[in-house]
Amino acid sequence: MHSLTLTFTPSGTYRCPGLGATRALAVRDLGLDPLLEQRGCSDCPVFTSCKMSHWTTVDVALTDEEALRKAAAELGCTWQIGGEAIGYVGKRLKSDFVIKVPGSAYDIAVIRKDGKLTLTTDWYRGTVAAIVGKDYGKLLQLYGIHKAHAAAKLKGYTTQRKLQPNGDIQLVINLPC
Repeated sequence: MHSLTLTFTPSGTYRCPGLGATRALAVRDLGLDPLLEQRGCSDCPVFTSCKMSHWTTVDVALTDEEALRKAAAELGCTWQIGGEAIGYVGKRLKSDFVIKVPGSAYDIAVIRKDGKLTLTTDWYRGTVAAIVGKDYGKLLQLYGIHKAHAAAKLKGYTTQRKLQPNGDIQLVINLPC
């Protein structure tokens, strides 16, 4: 048996040891979002948002509701089906799902559009970012881990997590020979 190691960074991107067949496994077979892939030495410029007090959507489209729910739970957040997310001065945003962030008065709205899930929150005062990371980095890191683990498990592969000193999490996928 041999293995492939994908590294999921605290900024929410992932990287693999090479493009080619490894990229195909990550993107096509495991279903990871190619927009989150780090290529070469520079991070993909997906994560841009304004830090003023209003609803802000980060330009990333997620596809796996279960992986997102598990990632949120791992960060101590509560997953709610339907309802309204709460933002600055009680502003509300109707959502398919709401992620309740511990220690924050603000929620994350998860809205389904065209088969994709988008994340919208109010970043004011940094209480959401303190839990889920800047521009959802920690949440997306764990989302990638859970999505890749579930896809590998469906194919009969086993996985192991390895936390790195810099905050990266490596997911070692054990492949049959």
